[in-house]
Amino acid sequence: MQQIAGLKNIRDEIKSDFRSKISDSSTLRLLRIIGSPFITDTGLLVGDVEAPELYDLAIKNKISLLYLEALKAKGRLIKLKPQYEEARNKYTNFQNALSRAAKILNGNHIDYAIFKTIRPYPEVPGDVDTIILGNESMGKTTIDLFLRSDYKEAISDGPTPTTGDLMNFIENVPIDLQQELRLSWLTYMDKTKFRGRTINIKIPTGDEVTVLSTEIDLAVIIIHSMMEQLYLMGEYYTFLYRLSDMTDAEVDMFIDVLREHKIVQAARSHLSLSAALSEAAYGMVPKRLEVILNRIGVDMSEVRSLIRNDYRLPNRYKISTLSKVFLEKMQDRRFRHSVFIQMLKMFNPKLTLFMIRGLIERRRRKYYIKDYVKNEIKFKI
Repeated sequence: MQQIAGLKNIRDEIKSDFRSKISDSSTLRLLRIIGSPFITDTGLLVGDVEAPELYDLAIKNKISLLYLEALKAKGRLIKLKPQYEEARNKYTNFQNALSRAAKILNGNHIDYAIFKTIRPYPEVPGDVDTIILGNESMGKTTIDLFLRSDYKEAISDGPTPTTGDLMNFIENVPIDLQQELRLSWLTYMDKTKFRGRTINIKIPTGDEVTVLSTEIDLAVIIIHSMMEQLYLMGEYYTFLYRLSDMTDAEVDMFIDVLREHKIVQAARSHLSLSAALSEAAYGMVPKRLEVILNRIGVDMSEVRSLIRNDYRLPNRYKISTLSKVFLEKMQDRRFRHSVFIQMLKMFNPKLTLFMIRGLIERRRRKYYIKDYVKNEIKFKI
């Protein structure tokens, strides 16, 4: 009953705020133009739907192609047609880069999974996120395979255990090979629990790639959002589109994954924002999202913060939210061990300074876009 009351509180907060803020929100204008997989027509298109400021907002939220596709479908793509054609070319280029990487991985029997990369709608991510599910030796072998295939390794930007991205400068799409899902030394999800939770899918080039199962991939997206400390529209739409295709059994598995990986609080905050945006933009919360929030709870603190900030996205999570996420993660043995390792490594003053600068930058930035330009990134010779 408490959770159900929480959903009612979301609706009450938004209704009380409707006249004063919603009509002026660029975020909600953009959401209405793009629509939702749960409704066929928002019926709320007003004003200039093809606007430079909305396109800029879409870029910062990593849904630029999705926005342009929506304009095209509505017959409203005119001034931004050159940007649309360029985005479609980038999308084709990305698929080619994904195909090239898959051929290397599959052809050499690497135990891997691509995650947080292939969206359920047309969009070009900043890189190809790939987790090596095998041991450290397999990780080193995989890097060597890419280097022998004319990829170059970027020089790491700090004293961290992660390797630099790999790039071949044909498609100019970086491959982010990861041995563990971690920020610095903090392992935020335990890959050993991914066993048996991968699937093979075909991409538009006809190649087969291995990806994490839907429930695992969504969980990774949510906790990664906390690591970056920003909630984006790209995450909102990825979740909604995936949710619209999930069965009741898959929803149950998703909730089980949240509990298994100790990220219920992260999901509570993340999905409460999604529910608030859906209610504000479309006047409804998808039933399946209601089911999930009724079971894991609602974070009204983040919802009120979103409303106070005029629904501005990307949305920076509150420090109190991040603290609660950290405390829950401390119940996870693998994460707890990584915290101990991180504390030991912090005796290195270079790492301490690097981490402090990184935290300050994360709290200050309004968005993050991973955009690689060959002449601006240093690569190993």
